Amino acid sequence: MSKVIARDERAQDAPWALCKLPSFPPIAARLLQALSKEDVELRELTRLISSDAAFSAEILRLANSALYGLEGQINSLTHAVLLLGLSRVKSLAMTVAIMKDYLKGVLKSETLRRCWTHSLACAFLAEELAPACGLDKDYAYTVGLLHDIGRLSILVAYPAEYTNLLKVAEENSFNVLECERQLFDIDHCQAGQWLAAQWNLPPEFGEVLSRHHQPAAGPQFGAAGLIHVACNLSDALGFNVLDTRELPDFGQIASELPKAARDRVSLNSEELKARIGGRIVALLRGPLN
Repeated sequence: MSKVIARDERAQDAPWALCKLPSFPPIAARLLQALSKEDVELRELTRLISSDAAFSAEILRLANSALYGLEGQINSLTHAVLLLGLSRVKSLAMTVAIMKDYLKGVLKSETLRRCWTHSLACAFLAEELAPACGLDKDYAYTVGLLHDIGRLSILVAYPAEYTNLLKVAEENSFNVLECERQLFDIDHCQAGQWLAAQWNLPPEFGEVLSRHHQPAAGPQFGAAGLIHVACNLSDALGFNVLDTRELPDFGQIASELPKAARDRVSLNSEELKARIGGRIVALLRGPLN
């Protein structure tokens, strides 16, 4: 089980594996702060996104892409919010912020692209499943997007070492979390929890990031349980980090959803894979890569 990392730990106490991280883009940091406020105003969000011309242009490109399939042309951020909703634009902005600066050029690294694709698949699946689980879909998307930010961060800081770690784990069927702790003195769940605390995300984010490899415990099926299922479903659909020969069983993973969710959600693996894959392609197609 991942150890609990206090929210008041300071940057100088950073695990050594996270000391070489590139600076988190200022606009992303401000978006994360806005994310923690449920009452963020349209004017504030629009001003924040507009402060970076290239960033706002990418938001509009994606809003007009096949990702959302809207009729007509969205020509302003205000228009985008009116059509997509404030929460959806906030989630989209977070996605672009991570891709634009933190994960520069995801197409250039096969390992980074695979990890980022897995995160996107998890986010899209969480978004689709959230209403049937009684959770907000935009919140589910964002926490799904960030669930592997610890892994992505270690990979960004140590690309060759982490790529080799995954290769060794694949070839020998080793536990990835154990390999991470042996090589980096921290696993990606612990790293994600530490980063969530440093970025002052709401406490539940750190909990989900630290527990997404653990099945839901007890009668309550909250965000942590949803992201655990969405993460494993991503693997079962082929959006997996490890290039294993045998994928997890889709039906068995889906059975972990609450019965009410299973009754309300139609889970056809092939249709779901095509839909999620199409959304990922629409998101990754563009100048950011």
